[in-house]
Amino acid sequence: MAETQLQMRKLWEPADPKATQAYKFMQTANRKRNRNMQNWEDLHAWSVDHLSEFWEEVFQQLPIVHSGSYSQVVDESARMDSIPSWFRGVKTNLAENILYWPDASDPGRATTTRKRDDAIACTEVREGCTEIRHCTWKEIRERTAVLSNAMRARGVRKGDRVAVVASNSIDTLT
Repeated sequence: MAETQLQMRKLWEPADPKATQAYKFMQTANRKRNRNMQNWEDLHAWSVDHLSEFWEEVFQQLPIVHSGSYSQVVDESARMDSIPSWFRGVKTNLAENILYWPDASDPGRATTTRKRDDAIACTEVREGCTEIRHCTWKEIRERTAVLSNAMRARGVRKGDRVAVVASNSIDTLT
C-alpha cells in the first residue's frame, strides 16, 4: 500500500518575504550568530535544533519589558513535559508587555512609546460585519486598570488563577 502525503493548502504568503519581520529577525541572527539562514525552513530548523540559542535571540531582539537577567535560557536536557524554567532570573508581565513598550535605555521601565494613547490598538468586527468598534491604547489601558482594580477589590491576589469563557471582543480583551 503506497503512502500519500497530506497536501497542506497554503493560507497566506507575503508578497515580499524579505520585507517581513521574520526575515529581518533571521538576517540579524545570521550576523550575530554567524549563521547562514536563507528561508523559513532554515529559520524553523534553527529554532528546533538550537533551542536555547534561538530563544535567546528572540529575547534579545523583541522589545520585552522585563527585570533581571538570565543565567540560562532553558535546560535543554529537561523534558518539555516537565515544564522547565525559561530565562531563570528574569521577570516579565504579559499584561504589561501588551499595554506598554520597554524604555530604550531601561527595559525594566515601561513607556507608551510606540503605543501612543491616541493610536488604534484593536479593532473589533462583529459577525456579519454589522458592528465595527475601534479601541485606542489609552482606552485599553484605562479599561484594564478598572478591571484590575475591581478584581483586587474582590480579593483576587498575586498567584490566583482567573479564567473566562468568552467571545473574541474588546470587552474580553479588557
